[in-house]
Amino acid sequence: MLNTPDNLYITPDQFWNEYNKPFLDKAIARGDEIIMTTVLNQNTLYDEVGNLTGYGREYYYLLEHGYIYVDGRMILK
Repeated sequence: MLNTPDNLYITPDQFWNEYNKPFLDKAIARGDEIIMTTVLNQNTLYDEVGNLTGYGREYYYLLEHGYIYVDGRMILK
């Protein structure tokens, strides 16, 4: 689980590049199964104007790296 202090978040791109993406890259390299703690739907993947949320960015990043969604988990194909 990625758990960082709130003060490390400055902008969405900064947080993605410094914390979220490296965390996911390490999990991907290990072949980890990832539990998705939030329901996947339009409201969790996209904001009110249609931009990807941080959660959506994580989900699609994992798909791009060979993961599939199965019963609330992301697993490697």
